[in-house]
Amino acid sequence: MWRCPEAGLAYLDWASVLKHDEDWIDKNDPTYGRPTIQALAAQETRALYNWWKNERPNRTDPHDASGWSSYCDERSKEDELCGEDFLSFDTEQSDDDKSSELLKICRKMEEDQDEEDTAMLIRLVKVRHSLWT
Repeated sequence: MWRCPEAGLAYLDWASVLKHDEDWIDKNDPTYGRPTIQALAAQETRALYNWWKNERPNRTDPHDASGWSSYCDERSKEDELCGEDFLSFDTEQSDDDKSSELLKICRKMEEDQDEEDTAMLIRLVKVRHSLWT
């Protein structure tokens, strides 16, 4: 099967600017000069494609952005030097507090990304009838 993202995007660019004109409706019609349903669907499809292919893969990893990854790396190195186990339950309260705070930040970021995924998938479902293969 032939696939060409550039051709698909070129089509969406073309379709995105379609407007109701005198070939289809009277100039006195309230929708005259406004985007067609096809144009609106193409704009939404283009936005969803860009999000899925470019924006979503480049999101920051919550573990890295929250500091959890660095904290784990740091603790692991310290524990190697001391002959301790990073996952042991014998930790100081300050370590527990820091760990809890970083995990709280990480969980919030994960929840935000999950909500974004859900919102974008809902948008995809709404535009599904205008998609073609």
